[in-house]
Amino acid sequence: MGAGGGGASDMAFGRITTDDVALNSGRKKKKESKEALLRKVQARQKAIDDAGGEEGGGKAVAEKFAWEAALSRASGEKVLDDPKLLQKSIKREARAKKKSREKWEERTAKVKEQMDAAQTKRKSNIKARKDGKMERKMDKASNKRNRPGFEGRSDGFINK
Repeated sequence: MGAGGGGASDMAFGRITTDDVALNSGRKKKKESKEALLRKVQARQKAIDDAGGEEGGGKAVAEKFAWEAALSRASGEKVLDDPKLLQKSIKREARAKKKSREKWEERTAKVKEQMDAAQTKRKSNIKARKDGKMERKMDKASNKRNRPGFEGRSDGFINK
């Protein structure tokens, strides 16, 4: 026991508790999408407006939301509660997604084009080889009937 008197067992660092809600519980939550965050912010604004606006009865509701955001920031969380920034971010992500999709389609079209070109080249090479074979066979067949000492082809026997 130290000179301070109190035991160290009731000290807890890094935890902020409000109304039996422990923040920073150690579990990682799945990150919410920007669309869901925007809907949440719009719902909060609607709740404030329904309660009577920021000047009237909605002041308490707005203050509650502000405290929640402040506590979240204090515990180290990022608070995304600006609707304009969220909409801007959503649009930027949509543009990036569209650009990526276009690039992918361009790549797949290029690959298809290359495959088609390779196929046509293969077909033409096979046809050329086949034609060359036939030509060589015809030349061989025409050279068979040539006789030494005579010009041209023989049409058969001389004495019939």
